[in-house]
Amino acid sequence: YFIHFLGVVLNKGGIRKFQLVQRDYLDVLVKVVVNDHQEFENLRSEIEGATKNVMGEECQVHIEKVDDIPPLDNGKFMYTVCEITESI
Repeated sequence: YFIHFLGVVLNKGGIRKFQLVQRDYLDVLVKVVVNDHQEFENLRSEIEGATKNVMGEECQVHIEKVDDIPPLDNGKFMYTVCEITESI
């Protein structure tokens, strides 16, 4: 969902690269490498809304502009990362 929605549906050229990091069950960080700052700012609330639509309205969505999102050591790029280590 996130790869298609954030990378294709919402992105009209303002985002070069993004990564969604689930830090906890209701805490998500969206890292964004920006192509066009104005276009990205127009998308900011849509990104938050789309994320809450899937994760729940109570989810805290943090959006952070970054200079780069490096690939893994094997060269693959992770669009989504889950940092939750505990089991239910």
